[in-house]
Amino acid sequence: MVKVFQGKLYEERLRSLDLFSLEKRRLRGDVIADSNFLVRGREVAGAGGWSPLVSNKYQWLQIDLGERTEITAVATQGGYGSSDWVTSYLLMFSDSGRNWKQYRQEESIWAFSGNTNADSVVYYKLQHSIKARFLRFVPLDWNPNGRIGMRIEVYGCTYRSEVVGFDGKSCLIYTLNQKLMNALKDVISLKFKTMQSDGILLHREGKNGDHITLELTQGKLSLLINLGDTKTHPSNAQINITLGSLLDDQHWHSLLIEHFNNQVNFTVDKHTHHFHAKGEFSYLDLDYKLSFGGIPVPGKSGTLSRRNFHGCFENIYYNEVNIIDLARRHKSQIYFLGNTSFSCLEPQVVPVTFLSTNSYLALPGTSGQDEVFVSFQFRTWNKDGLLLSSKLHQSSGGFLLYLSDGKVKINLHKPGRILSDITAGAGLNNGQWHSVSFSVKRNRVSVIVDDDVTASAHASIPLQIYSDVFYFGGCPRSGNVSECNTSFGGFQGCMQLISIGNKAVDMISVQQNGFGNFSDLQIDLCGIRDRCMPNYCEHGGECSQSWNIFYCNCANTGYKGATCHYPIYEQSCEAYKHRGNTSGFYNIDSDGSGPLGPFLIYCNMTDATWTIIQHNITNLTRVKSANRENPHTVSFKYSASLDQLQATINQAEHCEQELAYYCKKSRLLDKPGGMPLSWWIGRTNETHTYWGGSLPAVQKCACGLEGSCIDSQHYCNCDADRDEWTNDTGFLSYKEHLPVTEIVVTDTDRPNSEAAYKLGPLLCRGDTPSEVIFSFDVGNGPSEVIVQSPTSLNDNQWHYVKAERNVKEASLQVDQLPQRSDSAPPDGHIRLQLNSQLFVVRSPELDTVLDGMGWPCECHINGHNHFPGPAACTVSDTNQDATGLLGHLGTLLAHVHLAVSQHLQVFFHEVDLQPLCPKPAAWHWVVLTEVKDPTLCLIESHSIGLSPLNHVLLQSLPTLQQMNTLTQLHVICEPTADALKAHIQITNENIK
Repeated sequence: MVKVFQGKLYEERLRSLDLFSLEKRRLRGDVIADSNFLVRGREVAGAGGWSPLVSNKYQWLQIDLGERTEITAVATQGGYGSSDWVTSYLLMFSDSGRNWKQYRQEESIWAFSGNTNADSVVYYKLQHSIKARFLRFVPLDWNPNGRIGMRIEVYGCTYRSEVVGFDGKSCLIYTLNQKLMNALKDVISLKFKTMQSDGILLHREGKNGDHITLELTQGKLSLLINLGDTKTHPSNAQINITLGSLLDDQHWHSLLIEHFNNQVNFTVDKHTHHFHAKGEFSYLDLDYKLSFGGIPVPGKSGTLSRRNFHGCFENIYYNEVNIIDLARRHKSQIYFLGNTSFSCLEPQVVPVTFLSTNSYLALPGTSGQDEVFVSFQFRTWNKDGLLLSSKLHQSSGGFLLYLSDGKVKINLHKPGRILSDITAGAGLNNGQWHSVSFSVKRNRVSVIVDDDVTASAHASIPLQIYSDVFYFGGCPRSGNVSECNTSFGGFQGCMQLISIGNKAVDMISVQQNGFGNFSDLQIDLCGIRDRCMPNYCEHGGECSQSWNIFYCNCANTGYKGATCHYPIYEQSCEAYKHRGNTSGFYNIDSDGSGPLGPFLIYCNMTDATWTIIQHNITNLTRVKSANRENPHTVSFKYSASLDQLQATINQAEHCEQELAYYCKKSRLLDKPGGMPLSWWIGRTNETHTYWGGSLPAVQKCACGLEGSCIDSQHYCNCDADRDEWTNDTGFLSYKEHLPVTEIVVTDTDRPNSEAAYKLGPLLCRGDTPSEVIFSFDVGNGPSEVIVQSPTSLNDNQWHYVKAERNVKEASLQVDQLPQRSDSAPPDGHIRLQLNSQLFVVRSPELDTVLDGMGWPCECHINGHNHFPGPAACTVSDTNQDATGLLGHLGTLLAHVHLAVSQHLQVFFHEVDLQPLCPKPAAWHWVVLTEVKDPTLCLIESHSIGLSPLNHVLLQSLPTLQQMNTLTQLHVICEPTADALKAHIQITNENIK
């Protein structure tokens, strides 16, 4: 039987719900409007529907499926033959018809798209199924020319489960079958629901200190694992992994623990933590008893340690064994301590959500009595907010009970003066349930927080309080005036178990307008969510939150931004030099906003810019008495991790490391091509037998490549095996093998045999550009928008760049990478006041990004192309030198008219080059000597100069492929003097 309930009790009309058939596995049955009105469900093709007489945000349609059911899809229509349909709605579900939960998708409350007319069926397959008995459809928006109208269909199948309930004083103990145990693998899965924030879910231990414990602490699940005897191995302390949050919401949560060898996968709901457990054992040395719901104390039958679990378990499986099924059948492997039941009792608690600072709940007070007593529970993330207020009887004063900086405060006041101001509790904005008891008797006011007398406060007051109305969470407003005259912000969070005068408030009666009044509340659900779970703060940023938003504290992380994403340190010494820094120690972040953190290095900027990364052994190390059976092995530890080193090396154009090996009767190779007697190991843990100054895979030293070894029969000086000191020294420069992490020496155990070695620091220089920066300064400091490319941008390929700045944001896009943007301040960006030429491509003095490897040929600014056609503009200085107009590795400076508006858009595309030459096929390059360009306002020819950097390499005429340096140029035919005076003219069609 399926029952359908309508929402808030206004005068309503109910048409029969049209259970239209879309699939065979639809759910159908009786339809109930409310306790006084019943219409039997029937198939009336094209007829029926639900439409409340009043259309507002408090309406809902509730379905009772009779038992817990797995719901996989829903579908909706509007009211038959009407203008009534719902355009969007929420879906809520519950096991008991109380304490509802909103359907979420992608970590957010999901608003379903509804109908656009009364007849079309909108079918929605749920991304993840719902297991529940009750459903609620909550309209959000509807046809503005009609009202709320719905016909609904629900699809799903029968859901079978085994449940067991614990009362907080009991546990279930399962004795494992020793014959079926797999010591290397364990899999435990179950579901649980509870209203208690603390309790033991499962525990298993062994004789040597090994144990697994799963404990609910402050609504979060902590998995504690210990491998090995902690007395013998103190470093193997407990591993404590925490997942989940707000798990004490009386809704089902799934748990999965997978353990294989020392690898553990811990999953709560959809969040998984993978980790490798410590310890010398290859598996947990545990006994054969697994306890659910508590920890039995050895030697004290029936008693338990720590707090037991109070709630329900569903479908407990251990290595595919159904534990609850064994318990139902009274199998010998199962026994209980305390009282348990094979059912799940649902506490009839009705929570209330205060959605905004304008929310309030008004309840009748205790007028005429000589004492006041109010109690309730609340949970919130906000530090401040009004909890309870009321007026003083026959007085213009009042009292306020409110949160201030996470503490409960009471303020009693009359006009012009405060009668009392007391404080109780601390840290109450942690998202946990907290109880508050407020009482006034015989001119004495008291407040107790969390039933803790140490967190209580008392004060005497010179008057009595007789309250007609209590306002919870906020105050109603008449126009712009608040009825309870408070300047405090409203409460955002949840309340439950509200009691006035020792009498529990029936919130369902309040919801049905039985008494009291409210605004902007959600009754019968707590809508709190943990915005820090999962933690979106990167790089170890600390997450905190309020009701609506989360914040990241990036202090001491090395990063900045809303989620600690952007590095505050440069990626290399090269970048520091471009900012004008000089030699010194700097932190660098070699992978930018990636997972690797910053580390300290030394930047040498005296000539070329070198990044210097030192290791732990800088002195000359002498070696004696080493052989193959007892080799001398040394490991080098760097000031950065191997991952950080790899990122630095990948970023650099060139890296090297000097390795000096001094020898006296100590060989590196037994014979040419033979077994090595000494070797070194690189960062990938591969063994290498080539030495400084040589090349990979040739098993030689530098003298072997150069043919200068002291014994021509060998490829290393040391292999001459002479009884005098010599050396093989040089730089290792194959980036993929650096840095050196280990050196092994084996040939120093013969008489008068000795060796010594010295490894220099890792040296890297040059950058492989992988980011584009759009920067601007409007007088309040520089701002930057950065796009980081996963690949190098100096790859001899064309790249697309678009930069835009307007009053709302600045944005930058490179190729097909995601666009980056920086929002303007609330009052908008300050307008740019440009008073000089716009340089379309950065000059070498400003760290040219193209590095001569490409030419921008088309420049669109606000939709106008400033390159291909003539422009009516003037340039103040037309006597630019060679570097100013064309030169320096082919970088082009384009001068554009001064009047540039606020919305800059720049595009780069390919161009054609057609040199003035009698035989184009005979040319590999041309020399640019003069430039003439109306677009650049250069009407007359201007000399460029004959620098070799102005050579244009033509790999495939007529298309210009790249610019190149002098070392790569080649001449087939000698150009004439006239041909050398080539002119460049930019037109709409080509470049000559």
